[in-house]
Amino acid sequence: MVRDCGANGVMIGEAAGRVVDGGAWWQTAPSQTASGNTVDHCLIERCGQRFFGAVGVWIGLAERTAVSGCEIRELPYTGVSVGWRWDETPTPCRENRIEDNHIHHVMQTLSDGGGIYTLGRQPGTVLRGNAIHDVPANAGRAPSNGTFLDQGTTDVLIEGNTFWAIDTTPLRWHWTFANVVRRNTFVLAPGQAIAQYNRANEADIRYEENQAVEASGWSEGAASAIVEHAGPRP
Repeated sequence: MVRDCGANGVMIGEAAGRVVDGGAWWQTAPSQTASGNTVDHCLIERCGQRFFGAVGVWIGLAERTAVSGCEIRELPYTGVSVGWRWDETPTPCRENRIEDNHIHHVMQTLSDGGGIYTLGRQPGTVLRGNAIHDVPANAGRAPSNGTFLDQGTTDVLIEGNTFWAIDTTPLRWHWTFANVVRRNTFVLAPGQAIAQYNRANEADIRYEENQAVEASGWSEGAASAIVEHAGPRP
């Protein structure tokens, strides 16, 4: 359990700035990449009590990292952040799994984030089976979303997630490239779109077998069943 901390709840990997042998570490010494770490069935809540830009789980340039079965809630900013390169340049960041988590009541203070936030090219990374809900619009210039796929996000699979009670759109794409959205359930208010595109080409995103459900037809029982599957109970 991680609770009531001033900054990030969990940090795995690192950013790109460290220098090894005269170059960026991820280029000159990629073997130093954080690899094979797991955050499993944890309750992570009320992080960022001092530094509002903190997140529940921050994964930088890391590979084969799993965040699974966790409940992540009540945060001023993003629930889980994956990746740390602001374009599609290949890095060691790959094959990370964010699966079967219950992420809710995030983005309570800041804007421009989401339940899950991604950056950069991440071949083999999967966001799967998460229940993401209660994400407010915020008062900032940029919206907040169920999942925000930010600059350079490429080669990511978004599969089998359920989104509801998202004030703006469940997905937002900003300067992204080829990704797949498959078998997700989007619970939408009347007139609400599944996704927003900023400097992103909708044709780059492959949508397969997704389901859109009107919020008026969404039952508490359906939500409870999904929550029961995703994340530990409080």
